[in-house]
Amino acid sequence: MRRGRGQEDGEFEAYFDCMLDIIGMGADDTRPASFSKVIAVLPFPVHIPSYRVNLFLLRAVLSITGDSKPTQASRRQNLAITLNQLKNYRGGIKSLHRDAIRKGGAKVSMSEMLKRTPQGLETPSYSVIKSSASKMYEVREYDSYSVCSLIYKGGPRGFQSLAGYIFGKNKEEKAMAMTTPVFMGAEGDKKSMSFVMPSAYWGDDEKLKDEAPTPLDGTGIEKVQVGKETRVAMWYGGLSSPAAQKEKAGELMKAMEEDEEWEIVGGVEGMIVANYNDPFTSPWKRRNEVQFKVERRVVFGSIC
Repeated sequence: MRRGRGQEDGEFEAYFDCMLDIIGMGADDTRPASFSKVIAVLPFPVHIPSYRVNLFLLRAVLSITGDSKPTQASRRQNLAITLNQLKNYRGGIKSLHRDAIRKGGAKVSMSEMLKRTPQGLETPSYSVIKSSASKMYEVREYDSYSVCSLIYKGGPRGFQSLAGYIFGKNKEEKAMAMTTPVFMGAEGDKKSMSFVMPSAYWGDDEKLKDEAPTPLDGTGIEKVQVGKETRVAMWYGGLSSPAAQKEKAGELMKAMEEDEEWEIVGGVEGMIVANYNDPFTSPWKRRNEVQFKVERRVVFGSIC
């Protein structure tokens, strides 16, 4: 069903729209989100084997983990993720609901975010220059790394094309290990998506060009070396929807306007989104970031 998102028959969308209507969270639901958030955290000390109660708990989980201003697309995604996660909880929706309340807080430390980073996957290395725990951002000096990138119009095509390249759909039919995060940005009216390449190709242009697998003709995938650069990153959990990304980017830009040492380079158009987890990870177990390139402020003709 997930692979069918965005297809002309609309099977995925119709299926989850029907389920959202059953739960009581369809597109026509006009109940205040704030009311659902309050009801969602009410304790259920004992398990009640009731279909109606289970529906209520499912609705509560979706209220806890959803966007503050959800779209129908984000509702579908959240429901699909939640239903997929149920198989991991022996106590069913009651256990999942309890876990969502315990771990779904808005304020999460960077140490907790590092625990949410998938283990065993390579990720670009960086050193932290400055950190603000209260505003949940840090300034980082990134070392060089390489990516495979694609510019596209939107939808699931970008992820599927890059994943195919990594898993062997290239001229050499060579599979590579998965890495993290997936970086996303904008190129004019189109989107960009990049997967980090294995570290064997980092910092060496010739090796990346000659030894890394060659993308298939017509895919639009390019191999790119990313040089050392300084970025500011704000971390957050939950679903990294366009609305959430825009909200966090605004918070980070405001925070950097008040920062006396660093300033953003390139404005909002330079926003980079980093998603560290696979698409079906529970929202309260995710590590997401919005990032911008930064440079030191110049004061009275000298560098701070």
